[in-house]
Amino acid sequence: MPADVPTAALVGAGLWVLWGILHVYVLFHGLLVVSSQGVTGALEMLTGGIIVPKAIPPADERSSFAIGQLFKNFVIDVGGYGVLGFFVAYGIIDYQTPWIWYVVGVVTIGLADLAFLFQMVTSGVIKADAKTVGGPIVYFAAITVTPLGLPSGGLISPVAMSVVAGVTAVLLMALGKMQFSGLRNTTAQL
Repeated sequence: MPADVPTAALVGAGLWVLWGILHVYVLFHGLLVVSSQGVTGALEMLTGGIIVPKAIPPADERSSFAIGQLFKNFVIDVGGYGVLGFFVAYGIIDYQTPWIWYVVGVVTIGLADLAFLFQMVTSGVIKADAKTVGGPIVYFAAITVTPLGLPSGGLISPVAMSVVAGVTAVLLMALGKMQFSGLRNTTAQL
C-alpha cells in the first residue's frame, strides 16, 4: 500500500471490507442454516416481512430440494459479492487504478445490494432489520466516502462524485419506498 493514500480512501476501503465481511457471513450462516434446519430454516431466513411473514415449506421432496438448491445458490452468490468487496477495497488502497475499482464497486456491488434491498426487503418479503439493511447502509456510506480520497483528474472530481453518489442513494431509497407503497396497495386489493 502506498504511504500517501488519503484517509478518506482508507475509510472507504474499510467500508468495502466491512460490506464484504457482512456478505461472506451470510454465505456461512446460510449454509449452516440449510444444513441444520433444511428448507424450513432457509424459508425462515428469506421471509419475515410484512407481506410474507412466513412461508410454508412444500410437502413434496422435489420442490423442497429445488428450494434448498436455490437458497444455497443465493447465499453462495451473496458470499461471492462479499469477496468482490475485498477486491474493491484492495484496488482502492493499492492506488494504482482506484477509480476503476470504485466504479466496479458502485456498479456491480450496487446491482447486487440494491436488487436485494428493493426486491426482497422494501417489497416486504424479508423483515427489514439491522441484518438486512446493514449492507445497503454500508454500501451507501462506501460510495459516498470513497471518492473523497481518490485522485482527481480530468472531468472527475471526488467531491462531485460523492455528491452524485449521495443524491443517487437518496433517489434510490425514494424509488424503493414508492415501490413498497405500490406493492402494499396492490396486496391490500388481493
